[in-house]
Amino acid sequence: MGDEDGVHSSVSEGLRSLSAEAAETGLLDQAKAYGKILVRNGELDHSVLGVFEHIGDSVIITEAEPFDEPGPKIVWVNRAVAEETGYSSAELIGETPRLLQGEESPREALDFLRHQLESWNTSEVVVRNRRKDGSYFWSHLSIVPAADESGWYTHWISIQRNVDALVSLNDTLKRDHDILESTLSSVSAGVVVADSNGRITLVNDAWKAACRARGNDQHFGLGLKYLDASCLALGRPDASAREALRKAVGENASATTHSTGADHRFGKSWYRVQVAALSSEQSDAPSGFVVTHTDVTQERELEQRLRHQSEHDELTGLLNRKGLKTRTAELSGHVLLLDLDRFKYVNDTLGHDAGDRLLAIAGRRLRETVGGEHIAARLGGDEFAVFVQSSYQQALELAQRVIIAFSQPFSVEGVSLGLGASIGIGAVETGGRIGGGLQRADAAMYEAKKSGRGQVYTFDDRLNRSAERSRALRGEIERVIAAGSVQAVYQPIMDLRTGKAESVEALMRLPLSAGDVLEPDAFLTVAKHTGQLPALGRSFRSRVFDTVADRSDLRVCVNLSRAEFTTLECERSLLEALQASGLAPNRVVVEVPEEAFLYDAEGTAKVLRTWRAAGVSIALDDFGKGHASLTMLSQQPLDPVKLDRCLLEEPGGMLLRAAIDSAHSLGLEVVVEGVETHDELGIIQGLRADYAQGYLFARPCRFDELDAGDEMPSALTTVA
Repeated sequence: MGDEDGVHSSVSEGLRSLSAEAAETGLLDQAKAYGKILVRNGELDHSVLGVFEHIGDSVIITEAEPFDEPGPKIVWVNRAVAEETGYSSAELIGETPRLLQGEESPREALDFLRHQLESWNTSEVVVRNRRKDGSYFWSHLSIVPAADESGWYTHWISIQRNVDALVSLNDTLKRDHDILESTLSSVSAGVVVADSNGRITLVNDAWKAACRARGNDQHFGLGLKYLDASCLALGRPDASAREALRKAVGENASATTHSTGADHRFGKSWYRVQVAALSSEQSDAPSGFVVTHTDVTQERELEQRLRHQSEHDELTGLLNRKGLKTRTAELSGHVLLLDLDRFKYVNDTLGHDAGDRLLAIAGRRLRETVGGEHIAARLGGDEFAVFVQSSYQQALELAQRVIIAFSQPFSVEGVSLGLGASIGIGAVETGGRIGGGLQRADAAMYEAKKSGRGQVYTFDDRLNRSAERSRALRGEIERVIAAGSVQAVYQPIMDLRTGKAESVEALMRLPLSAGDVLEPDAFLTVAKHTGQLPALGRSFRSRVFDTVADRSDLRVCVNLSRAEFTTLECERSLLEALQASGLAPNRVVVEVPEEAFLYDAEGTAKVLRTWRAAGVSIALDDFGKGHASLTMLSQQPLDPVKLDRCLLEEPGGMLLRAAIDSAHSLGLEVVVEGVETHDELGIIQGLRADYAQGYLFARPCRFDELDAGDEMPSALTTVA
């Protein structure tokens, strides 16, 4: 066996211990921290990518899949990758990491890496990589999956560090002192070699430079005990650093001492200190130690800023949900969940910028009201929380002070706004998690809003029973989604010009395991609150399209809630359901609530234009219930407008007439919902409405119960 083979064999034998040394450098902790904040709104966060550009380690980001050939593709690399491998970012992006994989990588390391990736686990291995010029280098890889806000893994983050120096060190320390000194001089980190008594026998150029920078340019600590000499280059170690290093290289160091691999504070700076014991051929005890010091002060400061950002709300400066959970992990007490009353009105009338300014003001007012002894947070939207580590009575008194504070007007853009707040209180038990307290407070807050707003409710047995019913209903919804057993009933929509029903509206029903069937009012609130509504809606529309596909003479109307428009797959899933059923798109009308335009008019319009281009008609549903105006919606891709029954009930009929005339002036047909009496029919016929729907014509029924070509009775067809 040649010298090169012998070196490779030696390196391979020491691979496990070397990987353990490298793992102690904190790469995995870095990767895990970055993995939690890398993906935002389906995109890579540029602030995190900016951090990656300024760290010395190589960072490669790939797609999450596939695991089989050719493997996940590289989507981003930092500058350090090009410096290490010789490949430009353009040459690497679109390729797979196998481009860098050398034939000399240990097979067991590659097999372990593949197993970890297929299990979506974090992984740390040492592999032999290949540069563009064909040369090889040892690399320590820390790989973690990165997930988006929904928890779906979208990317892999690989942070890689060249450990050629550590590999070489394991071999060269057994050789000539001059070769060792030359090798250490090429290492950018400060390195000292100490004998078995902890006295320094050798230092590298980086250590000498650090000593000179602190005004110590004589002996650089040679001959001194390591702990006494460390302050010459680094500054005085703090108590925890001194104790850890004393155990590693001091009087009590043992043969089992291998590596501290931890960050320690020396003076005002942080150093990552790696301590490796030198083996001895004559004894089981180490013959000395090699201590490597890497300045990680900037890295620690960046991590601290990133940690602060990840645990705080940018808009208000309060803790966010993650920060609240972290700060209260070991605490017990009570949590106040606060929701602003009438906040939607501000967003709808003054715009989202004004809404953001209002939230910032609300955050300051909450902080001032609760003081520094309690923990305040913004959980999202207009929802805030306060953790009170005290008795229920004190929590209740604080909640009442917050109610009074928030009853005072808010001034935004010169407008005085009277909003108020509703608060729910939930207990957080000793040793419990705040998540349970927030759930209880949420149930109480919901009751407070129902009672008239500006109220404080506490979670009690009655609310507990209500919460249990909600949990049971959530389970029923989950069962129906999994089984695809959601039901549909159909109500005809009458054409007032022909007296015939040429379309129907499909209405959702939820079958319970006990045999009962629920109407939407009984389960939609829970489905929205739990995030189950998009999946339930997709299952419902697939069933409706399959059912109606065989009836060639009938158009069908289906509803989409605003919650469904916030999902990325909304646009695609409806067209896929149509294609799977064989139902022609021109036989489908999608009914969209006006609030979908109020919250995201541009995004909603984009989706609707795609559907309309495919042949699907778009109806504005329940017009008249909210704040939208037909003028505001005139640029939206709409076909009919469905007027809510509230306009029909309005005395005098002025609003109903105005809505019908305005819609016609925009070229839109009008459907009046909730027609129940002959008088109401006569009114809308007199106002020239185009369609009508309601119990006067038919109640919702199964599809097989619909009469083909339903017609209005002759007594109903007279135009008033």
